Amino acid sequence: MTNKLFGASLIGCAFLIFFSCTKEVIDISTPDTSAISFCDTVTYGTHITDFLNTHCTTCHVAGGIGPGDFTNYSEIKSELDQGDLEEKVFDPNTCSPMPPCGGLTTEEKDRLQCWIDAGGPNN
Repeated sequence: MTNKLFGASLIGCAFLIFFSCTKEVIDISTPDTSAISFCDTVTYGTHITDFLNTHCTTCHVAGGIGPGDFTNYSEIKSELDQGDLEEKVFDPNTCSPMPPCGGLTTEEKDRLQCWIDAGGPNN
């Protein structure tokens, strides 16, 4: 009787183990682009320089009426690292908001915020 009970238990355990395991197949041949966020696509070379050229470099250039030369990455990075760029663009209570005429689109603000949050990479 003990051998029959042991044999039945062994078969039952094997049955449970065999049918409880699943095999998940992951296709790695094509990257999953749905995992790429909006922020992952923002680059300094494309989006941020376009933003700066459209809204900032009228005044913020060498010899311009605004401080700093925003055609130069190291100068805009310095403004970013000091917190000045984020404050001037996003803080509604700042004394001198930038750009002075406003007019930033939601997408421009979102792209700039993504770049700032990433630490302002020169990419």
